[in-house]
Amino acid sequence: MIFFGWHKNLLQYSVMQNEQPPSPNKSEPTLEKVLLTLYREQRRDRYWRWGWRGIFLFLIVVFIGVLPWQHMGDVRVTSSEPHTALIRLNGIVTDQYDTGSTMSTVLESLQEAFEHQQTRGVILAINSPGGSPTYARRIYNKILWLRSEHADIPIYVVIEDIGASAAYYISLAGDAIYADGSSLVGSIGVRSGSFGLVDMMKKLGIERRLYVAGEHKGFLDPFSPEDKAAIGVWRQTLESIHRQFIDIVKERRTELSQDDQYLFSGLVWDGKESLRLGLIDGFGEVDSIARDVVGIENIVDFTAQRSLLDEIGFSLGAGIAATMHRWLYESIAVH
Repeated sequence: MIFFGWHKNLLQYSVMQNEQPPSPNKSEPTLEKVLLTLYREQRRDRYWRWGWRGIFLFLIVVFIGVLPWQHMGDVRVTSSEPHTALIRLNGIVTDQYDTGSTMSTVLESLQEAFEHQQTRGVILAINSPGGSPTYARRIYNKILWLRSEHADIPIYVVIEDIGASAAYYISLAGDAIYADGSSLVGSIGVRSGSFGLVDMMKKLGIERRLYVAGEHKGFLDPFSPEDKAAIGVWRQTLESIHRQFIDIVKERRTELSQDDQYLFSGLVWDGKESLRLGLIDGFGEVDSIARDVVGIENIVDFTAQRSLLDEIGFSLGAGIAATMHRWLYESIAVH
């Protein structure tokens, strides 16, 4: 403070004498600059210190608030009255979190529903275009096993918007299948798709370099010429899976009205045509089946959901992946 006052008086004296004030040496920092720099560094360090403290405190508060709810995805229904258990299967039949219902959650829900003492019937509401035949078979087998363990609890399938392919496979485990007149049902077939980009690569002057151990390891590579021998084996594999599907349909639906060539061609029909073909047993939706078929209007939803921690983890992971993708894209674009 003494220096600042002295420096100010010196400038005033110089002006009064009509003389130019002495110019500071630019090569040497003045005391004002040194003190200002120190002040800014201390303030920046203080901001960072309080910022990290705030983040740490926020994380503690979040986890304290989440812990009581971390099992909210588990099925823990406490119903003291007789009820119809509802389980929803939405989206592609797989075991990935970002596609809707997963195989794991459906299996968990089925287990809880059948084992509840007040369950008088189970409704599996399906809205799915299909998916993995392996996961479909696991859910199908689980339903049959639960029915054998709980012979007094029937299970009915309600196809809502669509129940096709692997989803229809699962519905075959029900004691009866119901749908709406405009529901889409069927698609009893197996598919495998890819692209052939060899000619386009030739036009662009791009050479494909694929290294494999195993003569036919890359037979589905869209950038390589089609491997005729391997494709023949692949078709046989698809036909085998298709035959397994057909056998299950014939075993569970004994009143089919059409021959194999039409019914098992992979076509999809609406609810009215599906009823005529023998693919479903009648029309209905969740409330009407609970009321008129099960005889218990009290519906309890046993559908397991992802826990809050899973939701946070999935969202955080998706956010990190999106950020990394953007950074990678920007770095490539800039350089």
